Amino acid sequence: MKKLIRNISLLISLGYLSACATPPQTIHLDPQPTIASSSIGSGQTVAVQVTDARPQTLTATYAAAKIDPNQDVVGIFTQQINQGLRQNNFVPVTDNAITANSTLQVKIMLLNYSSAEGFVSANSKTQTEISVTAYNNKSGTLTKTYRTSNYSDAYLTANNINGSEQVNAAVTQLLNNMFHDQNLLQFLATPASS
Repeated sequence: MKKLIRNISLLISLGYLSACATPPQTIHLDPQPTIASSSIGSGQTVAVQVTDARPQTLTATYAAAKIDPNQDVVGIFTQQINQGLRQNNFVPVTDNAITANSTLQVKIMLLNYSSAEGFVSANSKTQTEISVTAYNNKSGTLTKTYRTSNYSDAYLTANNINGSEQVNAAVTQLLNNMFHDQNLLQFLATPASS
């Protein structure tokens, strides 16, 4: 009986040690928003400006993961935002507010993933946030904040949770929320005054 208890204790100890030895995951950003085509933009130009305002930068290590340092987070967001604008019949231009009807400034405020491991299960939390400010010389300024917060559980270890899938799902949801906001799209579509 003592040998059985000792073996069980050894297995539990090994389980805890292996959990501690789990290296952080590398998150590869590849969001895939689903944006329905519309004609709301009517060919209006929008100057797109995306900045990374996160307190933790691209190469920072989060609790359980780090963003792939070879990826350009601002470039990925800019590409997805430009694509979403085109889907809505806008013409995105980069940092050229003089020729644009409207300006869309997007600040990446939060892109965070963490996981925790218990005795028989693990969980993860993904949080994203962007701050959006739209300018139009006829309609003024519109400011919006979009956030997501997702939580998931897995059986046994955190290795059963794919951090890239979790983060990409959250960023996809974040961008979908922005492009399903009819107030924002109508504001950007307002023709500039002459």
